[in-house]
Amino acid sequence: MAGPILRRSEGIARGDFLVSSNQKYQFGFEPKGDGQNYNLALVMRTPAIRIPIWTQELSSVPVSLVMHDDGYLQVFNGAGQSIWATGTSANSAPGSEFFLGDDGDGVVRTPEEGPGIPTWRVDWRTSSAARDFGELPAPDLPAWPARPLRRQELE
Repeated sequence: MAGPILRRSEGIARGDFLVSSNQKYQFGFEPKGDGQNYNLALVMRTPAIRIPIWTQELSSVPVSLVMHDDGYLQVFNGAGQSIWATGTSANSAPGSEFFLGDDGDGVVRTPEEGPGIPTWRVDWRTSSAARDFGELPAPDLPAWPARPLRRQELE
């Protein structure tokens, strides 16, 4: 398991996870029920169970998740083909990173002072798992879309 930050040119392999500092959240590849295929997933860990609270279905078996120099997060399969990406390079700056916070927020953020400016966020607060699990914030919190954010949305 890796720490909470994936910096430019870094990646994780299938079977590995980024883990929040408080150890409560993981972001990486979660096996589907058939054990053959995987989703990109944000998982909440409790002492007894792991709960996927956000998932992105992937078109083929993933091999790696990579943070690119120009600010986007991308999943590759065994043939080296891109099978998912945040599409954030137009809104990001060189040196952007993916950060998994202690509140479960997974964000691609620019290399600004302090916490940086988020350009993409995992939208887990509106998932059915989040609504069904009592410890998670209520679904009436502002939801961030799982898509690139326009500069106007960041201000």
